[in-house]
Amino acid sequence: METAQMIIHNGIYYLFFSTLSSNYSPKFTSKIEGSYTGLHCYYSTSLVEEFKPVNNTGIVVDCKEEMYVIRIIEQINENEFRAMGWLNKNERGEFIGALSKPFILRFEGDKIYKL
Repeated sequence: METAQMIIHNGIYYLFFSTLSSNYSPKFTSKIEGSYTGLHCYYSTSLVEEFKPVNNTGIVVDCKEEMYVIRIIEQINENEFRAMGWLNKNERGEFIGALSKPFILRFEGDKIYKL
C-alpha cells in the first residue's frame, strides 16, 4: 500500500491507495477474483467505523503495469475529481517514468468510476 490519500466528500470518508497486484495475499485475490495494480479505495461514514470497498472490490482504476501511484488533485464539480498517475511503461513495454494526462474520477456514494 502506497501513497495513501483521504478525501471527505458528501459525509463519506474515502481512503485511496495504490498497490501492485503482486502485493495481494492469495486469500484476498481469491475473494475478489483477481489481483490488480492501480488505484484502490475503501469508504466509511466515520473514521472509527468499518471501511468497505468501493465498487464491491476496492478497485477504482486497474492500470495493469502501465500506470502506478495515482493521486487525486482537485475537485472540479460536485461529484467529479481530477487525478493523475505515474506512467511506468509505454505501449512497447519500455519504462518511461512520466506523469499521465489528467483524468476524471466520478464519485457516486459507494461507487467511483474513471470517466
